[in-house]
Amino acid sequence: MASQHILALISDLFFSSRVGSTLQALGYRVTLVEAADAYPETAFFSAALAADQTALVILDLNAPLPWADWLAAAKADPVTASIPWLAFGSHKETEKLAAAKRAGAERVVARSKFSAELPDLVRALVDN
Repeated sequence: MASQHILALISDLFFSSRVGSTLQALGYRVTLVEAADAYPETAFFSAALAADQTALVILDLNAPLPWADWLAAAKADPVTASIPWLAFGSHKETEKLAAAKRAGAERVVARSKFSAELPDLVRALVDN
């Protein structure tokens, strides 16, 4: 059986490589996206999720990416609407955390919780 694909939208190179290594060690296939030019048009984002048979999107709310547009597009597309999103950000940025939840992210946590519980958070969403 092929490993499940996780798309991680994290712009911090050091942190994204740590997340990627952890997920790969758990047996997941990981694509790290650090820049908006990976998907120059929002329509390409949903198409890429479907084409890669993505099982989970991990979103750093502090990444300088058009994440709100990408999340809305993914949730509006019947092909990708069921793909769960795990968003994380600073516990102090409550509006960003709330915006991600309102936009459709299934799980929104503080960065500290994300770091401490990454394997459990991912398994809960992917193996669900």
